[in-house]
Amino acid sequence: MTRGWTLRAFALLALAIAGLAALAACTSEDPTATPTATSAPQMEATEEPAMPATEEPGMEATQEPAMEETDDSMMEPEGQYGGTLAYWIRSDPPGWDPWGRTRFWDPTRKIAELVFNPLYSPAAQLGDSCEIDLDPEIAESWEYVEPTVLEFKLREGIQWHDKAPLNGRELTADDVAYTYNERFAKGLAGQAYVGQVFFDRAEAVDDYTVRIHLKQPFDFVRGVTSGNRQGWIVAEEASGEEALADPNLSWVGTGPFMFAEHETGTKVVFERNPNYFKEGLPYADTVEAHIIPDAATRIASLRSGLINVFPAAGPRVQEEIQRTNPDFFVKSCPSLFHLGIRMRLDKAPWNDVRVRRAVSMALDRQAIIDTALRGNGEIVLQGWPLDPETLQLEDYPEEIAEYQQYNPEKAKELLAEAGFPDGFSTTVVWTPAYGDPWQGVAEIMLTMLRAVGIDAQFNIQEYGPFLGMGSQQTWDDLYFGWNNSFDFNDLASTYYWSGQRPPNGLTLAPDATLDGLVADLWASTPETRPGVLTQLQHYVASAQYRITSPVWGNGIVARPEVKNVGWRGTNKMYHQIFENAWLEQ
Repeated sequence: MTRGWTLRAFALLALAIAGLAALAACTSEDPTATPTATSAPQMEATEEPAMPATEEPGMEATQEPAMEETDDSMMEPEGQYGGTLAYWIRSDPPGWDPWGRTRFWDPTRKIAELVFNPLYSPAAQLGDSCEIDLDPEIAESWEYVEPTVLEFKLREGIQWHDKAPLNGRELTADDVAYTYNERFAKGLAGQAYVGQVFFDRAEAVDDYTVRIHLKQPFDFVRGVTSGNRQGWIVAEEASGEEALADPNLSWVGTGPFMFAEHETGTKVVFERNPNYFKEGLPYADTVEAHIIPDAATRIASLRSGLINVFPAAGPRVQEEIQRTNPDFFVKSCPSLFHLGIRMRLDKAPWNDVRVRRAVSMALDRQAIIDTALRGNGEIVLQGWPLDPETLQLEDYPEEIAEYQQYNPEKAKELLAEAGFPDGFSTTVVWTPAYGDPWQGVAEIMLTMLRAVGIDAQFNIQEYGPFLGMGSQQTWDDLYFGWNNSFDFNDLASTYYWSGQRPPNGLTLAPDATLDGLVADLWASTPETRPGVLTQLQHYVASAQYRITSPVWGNGIVARPEVKNVGWRGTNKMYHQIFENAWLEQ
């Protein structure tokens, strides 16, 4: 990755949405990268909606940063309506409840984003841009009217899809209050730290005004994933037990496309919403999500035209397409996804800090970048490497820094001290469903563990059971799972706070000192936060509770006839790809 470029991108990201992923302890899963765009897409010159005035607790209302202007040379005079946009998902949706356990699983998430809208979201980034700004969606503005009361003003005239059970009625503040009070607070997402520690209730003041009441001051806009993809607003009429089992009844939203049909094992089909509240959008008549489990078949399907958009393309796919199909659109943005080694901290040998340190020192992180990631990556220590609050290696005391560097001989010494002079055998729960580059990274990490005496073998699982085991901590020894938190409020609360639900490793083996540091972080002021973060990062780097691979480049590939593709690798918004893209007829 080009560090200067990506740090510039993160500066806006941190300003606008510093804690997007906090609401759901488990979020999405996919890649990352430096911008290596070819043939920028063409787009119609349109005026972006004004940024809403936002106000932090105790501060005057401020304007969100404006998006960078797009170069006129990248813009078509007008988009074209009609046609079918098609992409891949890895399996049939494992569930249809947009606020249920499977809502952040890859197949469900990638299609639900076409149907539902959050209150606000990162703006679509068209052409070569990977910058991130915050745009209104259902909400048009927001401000703190009191330190613990956040008020949202909603757009007027937003209609639910014109189909049963909502039949095109207008969305109101009651729908938003229902979503937060019933689906968020009482559901799985509300068990995470935002729901447990900060959220109190949502109140519909009038038809177009909603107030979020907090238990204590908190930056709700930046700290809740309604700014990402998981704050979907739903209606009570479409949320009954019977409806949630049937997408024809429950998948009735306000988004750019309407659910049409699901052909099991083949595809999920969506039709254009003619009453979408964003004027002139979407362009395509139909979007098809083709179920393609095999990675090679996905690439072949893109080349043949069965699909015309390939989201979440890792470094190898990007490299291959640029070599063989130079006329295809390829865009890669910095992302936060990486592979984490999760350990059963409540069981031997993983409850021994010497073993955990040995695991960390067994990993040659630069070799992973150079091989599996084609040179397109950044080393992860204790935070996302592009987060300005993340300490760099030189910021750690020498005696702690060594645990985050490749040293196989020292790793063997630590294992011997822990009572394993000849190493030991173990299993790693894993799924090949992620494909490239996840598979390559996982295989290299396994080989590196074996080189220091940890004889690790994959325990292969299907995608659904794999995710279930990960979210409930039901594996025996090791689990290679995705990590994607970049803001320290979210990272510390998701991975280091023992009260987190669904559980993390420390839920099973609480560390009172670390819980105290997380609480200190929540209560910190701008003046005290840097000191708390330094102390927290030093502590977890010494304890090695969380060991990860480097991050990598997350790209999108589209056939030449697809124009105006919106994509950011950090938080992929699938509705923004398909509501903005159009097909050259």
